[in-house]
Amino acid sequence: MKREHFLKKIALSVKKGRVKKGLTLFDLEVMTDISKRQLIRIEQGKTNLAAYTLHKLIISLEIDIKELFED
Repeated sequence: MKREHFLKKIALSVKKGRVKKGLTLFDLEVMTDISKRQLIRIEQGKTNLAAYTLHKLIISLEIDIKELFED
């Protein structure tokens, strides 16, 4: 899987999870201690995530990690 495709899958999963839970970017910022600016870049697929950042988002939004690796 290409980098761009993988980052786009993460972006869609994060945004979908946030919207599904009815959270604003500010809400998610408070929950995860990830800045709003960084969350916007993640949701746009414009940043490479550190493993721990990805972990915090998966836990907070209850994302199934398998969906990130399925093509």
